[in-house]
Amino acid sequence: MSNKDLNPVRDAFQEFPNAMYALAKRTIFGAGKHAPRDWKTKDINWHMAKIGRHLLDMELEGDIDKESGDPHYLMLAWNAMAVLEHYLVKEKAQQVAEPKGVPIKID
Repeated sequence: MSNKDLNPVRDAFQEFPNAMYALAKRTIFGAGKHAPRDWKTKDINWHMAKIGRHLLDMELEGDIDKESGDPHYLMLAWNAMAVLEHYLVKEKAQQVAEPKGVPIKID
């Protein structure tokens, strides 16, 4: 496969179709429960605390979150994505460099 065939968004969905779909559904659920993009009003530490809570709850309750009925793994992944997004966009601590000659596009 050449670099011209790469599409990071499409490829992420192809590599992790179930996880990406679950994250998208969780995003929609959260927007309905709170407000669209409400997570952006929280800081990294808030999301890190949520990760800690879900790790602890997994130890105490098992894999499924009692409040939502979703796997704690989903909440961990969702909050980790929020942390990463804050880190890359809001905190400006690091930028992900786009590989030369591989434009990022959404199909």
